[in-house]
Amino acid sequence: MKPCSMHTSLAESERRPAQLLIRDLVAGYRGIPIVNGVTLSVGEREVVSVLGPNGAGKSTLLKALVGLLPVMAGSIELDGVQITNMSPEDLVRMGTGYVPQVRDVFEPLTVRENLDIGGYLLDSRQIKDRAAEVLALFPSLQRAADRRAGTLSGGERKMLAIARVLMLRPKLLILDEPTAGLAPEVSKRFLHEHVRRLISQGVSTLLVEQRVSASLEISDWAYVLVTGEVRREGRPADLLQDREFAQVFLGRRAELPAIRRESNDM
Repeated sequence: MKPCSMHTSLAESERRPAQLLIRDLVAGYRGIPIVNGVTLSVGEREVVSVLGPNGAGKSTLLKALVGLLPVMAGSIELDGVQITNMSPEDLVRMGTGYVPQVRDVFEPLTVRENLDIGGYLLDSRQIKDRAAEVLALFPSLQRAADRRAGTLSGGERKMLAIARVLMLRPKLLILDEPTAGLAPEVSKRFLHEHVRRLISQGVSTLLVEQRVSASLEISDWAYVLVTGEVRREGRPADLLQDREFAQVFLGRRAELPAIRRESNDM
C-alpha cells in the first residue's frame, strides 16, 4: 500500500477554537520514536478522527496524550494549559477522559458499581446524582444497572466504558478503537447514537477508529497517520474526494456518505 505523501490542510480557518492542541509530538518506546512530529488539534465540541493503517502509531499517540507513555519532544495543551507529561490522574482532574481499546470495564462489578468507580473524585451524594444523569444518556444501561458488566453485549459494554468516564464530566473524551469487536452495523449505530451525540453534552472527542467510513460520517475533521506522521488532514467531505485516500483507505473510489448529525450549536 502506497502511503499518502502530501499533507493537506483544508478549510482550517473554519474550525472551532482549539481545545486540545498537540505540537510536534514525538513519543515511542524505550527511546525509539513511533510518533514523530505530529501536530493536530481538537476544536471545542468537535469530533476529530485519527485514521491510518495498523502500525501507524495511532494508539501510541493516545497513550502519550493521556500520560501512559512519556512525551520525548513537542507539547500538549488543553484549553491553553500545558499538560505535557502530566500523570494520568492529573490529566483526569484537568478534564480528560480516556477509554482504552481493552480492559475498559470491570467485568465482575455491576453497571452501577462501574459508574461509582468512575466517579471516584466525587463524594457519595454527587456520585449518586451523576450516575443518574449518565444513565439517562444510555437507556439500555439504565435498564441493566444491576447486571454485571461481564454479562453485557459488546455494544452495551462500550456504552458502559464511555459512561464510566463521563462520570467526571470530561471536557475532552479520548477513544481508542471503541467499535473493536462489534459487528459493522452495530459499530455504525454506536458511533452515531453515542459518540457523535456527546457534543450535545459539551464534550469534545478525539477518536482512533479502524472503521474509516463510519468514523468519517460522524467527524468534523480527520487526520491520517502513516508511519508516525500526519500525511493528510481535512474535512471528511474533502478527504473522500481525494482519489488516493479513497483507494488506499476505503479500497474504492468513494462517495461522500450521507451525514446526518446533531449540530455543534446544540
